[in-house]
Amino acid sequence: MKKFMLCLLVLSMVIGLPFSYADAQQGKKAWTLLLYFVPDEKIENSLIGNINDIAKVGSGQDLNIVLMFDYASSKPTTYYYIDRGGVKKIKELGETNMGSPQVFYDFIKFGMTNYPAEHYALIINSHGSGWESYYGGGSVATGVQLDSQIDINPAYQRPFNFNGINLSDFDRAIAYDDDPSDCLTLKELKKSIGLACKNFNASKKLDIFIADACLFAMIEAAYEMRDAASVIMGSESTIPGTGLDYRTIASELTKNPSINAFDLSKSIAKSFTSSSYGNNILVGINTGAIEPLAAAFSDMASKLLKVSAKRSFSGVSKIGDVDKYSDIMDIANCIINKEISFASDPAYPEAANQAKIVKEKLNEALCAYSASGSFKNGFGGISVYWPDKNRYPKYKPFYKALDFSGKFQWDEFLDSQLLGVSPQTASVRGSVNALVGELDGAFFSMRQNSALNEKSSVSNESAKIEYLKKTIVEGAVKSHKTGDYKTVHETLREIRNAKSIDTATKNKMINDLKQGVGPLDK
Repeated sequence: MKKFMLCLLVLSMVIGLPFSYADAQQGKKAWTLLLYFVPDEKIENSLIGNINDIAKVGSGQDLNIVLMFDYASSKPTTYYYIDRGGVKKIKELGETNMGSPQVFYDFIKFGMTNYPAEHYALIINSHGSGWESYYGGGSVATGVQLDSQIDINPAYQRPFNFNGINLSDFDRAIAYDDDPSDCLTLKELKKSIGLACKNFNASKKLDIFIADACLFAMIEAAYEMRDAASVIMGSESTIPGTGLDYRTIASELTKNPSINAFDLSKSIAKSFTSSSYGNNILVGINTGAIEPLAAAFSDMASKLLKVSAKRSFSGVSKIGDVDKYSDIMDIANCIINKEISFASDPAYPEAANQAKIVKEKLNEALCAYSASGSFKNGFGGISVYWPDKNRYPKYKPFYKALDFSGKFQWDEFLDSQLLGVSPQTASVRGSVNALVGELDGAFFSMRQNSALNEKSSVSNESAKIEYLKKTIVEGAVKSHKTGDYKTVHETLREIRNAKSIDTATKNKMINDLKQGVGPLDK
C-alpha cells in the first residue's frame, strides 16, 4: 500500500566546506547507518521529513550516517553524509535507476569502503508490496557490470504477461523507481547485500536490514535474506507516510554504540508504534531462527495436504487492500480453534498439533515485536503469501523461484488449495520446472564466468548442465508414463521460454523428450 504523505516538511541542505573521500577515511566507528531513500512525488516530502529528524542527532564519534536520495523531481540522485543539524553533499550521480541491483550494490560498497564500521545497519525507505513486483518478477535494469558479479536468477528477469491482473499503481516489491519503472526484488536484495558484505565486510552479514516500506515482514522475505542480515525488520501491514522514528534510531546508536542488533530492533519497533497512530505493527526477525520456523510451517502445510475433506478457512484474515497475504499466527490459531471446515477429518489432529509448533517457532524467531490497534490481538507479525485462485497462476512461476518455495511445501499447498492440483502431481511438476530454472541459471552463470575467465567455475557449470539436461528429460518422460501429461507440456514450455539456454540445447532436449514420450498431443 502507498505510504501516505501526512505533512509537508522541508529539507535544509547544509553544504559545508568541500567534502572529499579523504575526509571519510576516519578509521572504523562502531556503526555505519546506510539510508537508501527512493521517493516518488507523493512521498518525497515525508522522506525529507525523515532526514530532518535524523539530522537532529546526526553522525558522531561512534556513528556514520550515509544517505542515497533519489529525488522525484529532475534533481540528480545524490550521496549525502548526515551531520548534526545538516546534510553534506558527497557526490552527485545524475539520474539513476534505484531499482537496479547494480546501483544498490554500488551504494553499499561506497558506504562500507568510505565509512567502515564494526556494525552496519541498512534502511530502505520506499514503497513496498511484499515479495510481489508490479512490473513482473524482476529488474528491468541493464548494464550490470561483470566486475560487480551480480548474477540474478533468470527467472526474475524474463518478461511476464500481466494482462487481466487488476493491480494498483503502488503494488510493488521494494525501492520502486518510477523512472524507469523498476524495483528491487528479493533475489536482487539478497545478491547485492550478500556480495557487498563478502567483498567489503569480511563476509559478515549486515547486523540489521530494515524495510521502511509496506508489507515486507513475510516468511518468504526473511528466508530469502537469511544470509544477508542477522536481523530483518519490517511490517506485515502498511506503514504510514511518516515512517520510522529516525531520530530515535540515531539517538540509540549514539548513546549506546555497543548495542546489538536484537536490542536495537526492540527499540526501533517500540518507537515506531509509539510515534505512529492507528493500526500498526513492526517486528524484528532473527534470521538465525528462520529455518526452524519455515520447516515447522512447511510440515503444517504437508499435514493439511493429507486432509481428504474440502478445506476452507473461514477464520483466516487477509492483510492489505489486495487479498494476497495472511498472518502465520492467525492461520495457526484458525486451525487450532477449528475455524475451518475439516475439524472432523482424520488428518485434522496432526495438523492442529503442528499448528501449535508453528506458533512456538514463530515466537522464537521474533527478536522484536510491537503492535497497536487491531494488530494487538491475534497477529504474530510475519505473513505468508496466500492469494486468490485468479491471482496465483499469474505469479506462480516467480513464487516457485523463491528459496522458500524451492525447499518447503507451502507452494504445494497453494497448488492444491487454489488450483486443485494433487500433492503428488504438484511435487513432481514443481521439481521438473525448478530443474529447468536451475539449468537456465547454470547457462547464465557459465557465460558470466567465461567472460571473467573463471575456468574452474565454467567447468563446474558445464558438468552441472549435463546432469540437469539428463535429469529434466528423464523426469518428464517418467511423468508421461504415469499419465501426468500436463507436466510434460509444462516442461516443454519452460524449456522453450528459458532465456539463457542456447537454441541448440533447447532443440536437443525437446527432441530427446519427444523420443521418450511419443506424440505430445494429449
